[in-house]
Amino acid sequence: MRFFSFFSFLFVFGIIAWFPVTDADIFWHLASAREMVQQGTFLNVDPFSEFGSQKPWFNMHWLFQLLVLAVYNIGALYGLIVLKCFIFGTAAFIAMRGFSGGNKPLRFAVTFLALYQVRYYLLERPVMFTVLFIVLYLYLIDKYDKERKSVFLVVIPFIQILWTNMQGLSPIGIFITGVFALEAYLRKDKMAFRHGGALLFFQAAAQFINPYGVNGVTWPLALLKRISPGVDAAYSYGVEENVPLFSLGITGNSPVPLFIMLVSLYFFYAVIQNRSFKSRGTIIVSAMALLAVFASRNITLFAFTALYFINGYLAKADEVMPSVKTSRGRALSWGLLIVIILPLLSSARNWPAYKNLNGLSPFRFCEGGAEYLKVNRISGPLFNADRSGGFLLLSGARKTVYMDGRFMLRSKGEFEEYLNALGSREAYNRLNIKYGFTHILLPLSPDGRNPELLSSISQDTLFTLCFVDGGSVLYCQKSVVPEESGINVHDALVRDSLIKVEVERWQGNQILARQSEMALKGFFSSVSLKP
Repeated sequence: MRFFSFFSFLFVFGIIAWFPVTDADIFWHLASAREMVQQGTFLNVDPFSEFGSQKPWFNMHWLFQLLVLAVYNIGALYGLIVLKCFIFGTAAFIAMRGFSGGNKPLRFAVTFLALYQVRYYLLERPVMFTVLFIVLYLYLIDKYDKERKSVFLVVIPFIQILWTNMQGLSPIGIFITGVFALEAYLRKDKMAFRHGGALLFFQAAAQFINPYGVNGVTWPLALLKRISPGVDAAYSYGVEENVPLFSLGITGNSPVPLFIMLVSLYFFYAVIQNRSFKSRGTIIVSAMALLAVFASRNITLFAFTALYFINGYLAKADEVMPSVKTSRGRALSWGLLIVIILPLLSSARNWPAYKNLNGLSPFRFCEGGAEYLKVNRISGPLFNADRSGGFLLLSGARKTVYMDGRFMLRSKGEFEEYLNALGSREAYNRLNIKYGFTHILLPLSPDGRNPELLSSISQDTLFTLCFVDGGSVLYCQKSVVPEESGINVHDALVRDSLIKVEVERWQGNQILARQSEMALKGFFSSVSLKP
């Protein structure tokens, strides 16, 4: 019965995260794992950068990368989507059912709706294991507190070793244990304090069990410095998932309303009701909230942490809902069920659009341009957007790229040069003097990214358009490609033909066909052409 319950909840929670791959980082993770397998060793230097290669690289995601490569080799991108759904679904189950007690329908509804609100942050990234380990640590420590069996703490250092070699956020585990030990000291619980202190020691030692030794231990600190809420922080405002939470507003798919709701719920139960107040809960939830405020990508860490403690308070509170044996209880139960089913139906409505995508979200990774470069090898350095870097590496279109998602390898000056070049031809020219790019691959989408650079390049007589579809555009210097490679978009018939090809490409999917058509028309407009 417990297994049936687990897999039932796992299916419901996991299905929220069932959507094509939208995150670009998974591709350089897979490329890194493939490189490790080919070399038969850990990566100590950067093998992928067109410029600055052989820089020291502390690849602290190596274990995650090998795991996802194994899954990818078996199930391709859909295998990674299933893995993501399983990990997040398991974490949600622990957050909801980690406590015995009442209010189970309400706990389920709160957990489901919170996950639905952050669904677009549930990505195939190392953070999914960080989320799982956070709720698992909280559960094991609570079990120790309740049953006073040290076996619940013994497993934590072994999990810490896995966490250390999967993501740089592993010190969060030490923080959670530190808060537990501090609470034990304040309440004069000598046994818990001794066990917490010993656990801290072994967790700290576990941090050193990595291929990079001390450098691996200090790497998370360098990572933390890159996330700053300041308006002049390139790594914050230059990377969409790193922008401060409250800069997103409160409309659309913004997680800000959920953040406010979870903070309010937590403090309502923990402080106002004060029924089972735990200082460690307040400290840990506040810390995760601060991380989310600094960088919106951390909303998943906060949401799962807050849900764990909120569900704990709900489990110990008086029953909110009347028994389902009463008419009122049945009415409320059906109401909760409808509230849960409606978001599911909304998500299911998008599933037909996923067909023929091979698990890949369209218009995000320049896959058409990457295929062109794989078939037509072009000499010289490529200027590419960071989102396409990992995909170019994994697809075999390029062995090295100018930019990918590994921003820890880029100095602030290098990253600002890149961001400026995307929006300004003058800035691109300065960068080109430095690196000598012979071709440019940029995303093309209905949101009109990179219009100034694209418009300027299109008017440059040294460049010719070699490829364009609804997701990417490739310009090459005429000196490095045959004359017949160019596409004459000044010809109305050519433009109409390009649009027709894209519409036929997404035949049966009117939404994607329309998006692709709009992207091409926007491109033609940006280069001063009317389709």
